[in-house]
Amino acid sequence: MFARNAHPEVQLLDGIELFRGCTQRELRAVAPLLCPVDVQPGSVLTREDDFASQFLVVVAGTARSTNAAGDSGFVGRGSVIGEQALDRQARADVTTVASTRMTVLAATPSELRRIVELASSVRRTLYPSEPLRPRRVRIASRAAERSLLRRFRMTSI
Repeated sequence: MFARNAHPEVQLLDGIELFRGCTQRELRAVAPLLCPVDVQPGSVLTREDDFASQFLVVVAGTARSTNAAGDSGFVGRGSVIGEQALDRQARADVTTVASTRMTVLAATPSELRRIVELASSVRRTLYPSEPLRPRRVRIASRAAERSLLRRFRMTSI
């Protein structure tokens, strides 16, 4: 259980397996990147073969996941939906529909990318066999590049 004076948004993460290995500092950095959303029964969270455009962590409630092959399952508190959103070309592999009223924490692909940069335990849980590679950044000018290098105390990009 988190301290009584913990930030309210951090308390939403309490008891969720994905964040169990995070430090308080990581939780405070990650919590603002996740938006709590109330979901009504029957709402479609993901649709099979659509681009994975969001990352969801179930805080409360249940949903049913099915695929074209007829396989199905349920997701509940602590379940992760759309972790493939980090890959811009990824498509959802299941259709997920809320069975009950739900509360989920939602993040865009860019927010998910930031979360896995900030919290190494989240990265290890979601992507255990893949090291996260930094993206190549195109710098507009040499002056801007030098400024970035100084700012981050780097020798090259």
